Amino acid sequence: FMPGILIVKKTYLVLFINIAITTLNIIFNIILIPGYELFGAAASKAISYFIGFLFFIFFSQKYYFVEHDWRKLVINLFLSLLLVLIYFNYFQYLETYFAIAFKITLIGLLLISIYLTGLLKAEDLFKIERFIFQRIKTRQSK
Repeated sequence: FMPGILIVKKTYLVLFINIAITTLNIIFNIILIPGYELFGAAASKAISYFIGFLFFIFFSQKYYFVEHDWRKLVINLFLSLLLVLIYFNYFQYLETYFAIAFKITLIGLLLISIYLTGLLKAEDLFKIERFIFQRIKTRQSK
């Protein structure tokens, strides 16, 4: 979502956007951490980076337009948020093995959604699968 800024060589915008992200993060930390502690810090970072992401999209599209299927992106964004909310509201305190299995299931559901909406192709899924199994083999050999 950032090629336009780099293609037109307006890389100074990257600096300003990152400064804005950092400033927003500090402001949200001051507001959220006293009441929500660790969750407030995580929410602060997520909100700040999402706003920064929107800045990157705006400026990139302004200088070098790239067609995106926004409907598919928004569907997957809301599904991601829904899965996170479901996890934190209902399944956050599962036993360790159940929690790991549930998180893997949620990631699988998200990948299926991304695949069904056409944002991810079958060959991309196979690359992800190979990467995961290579990581597992590497850790087992240590």
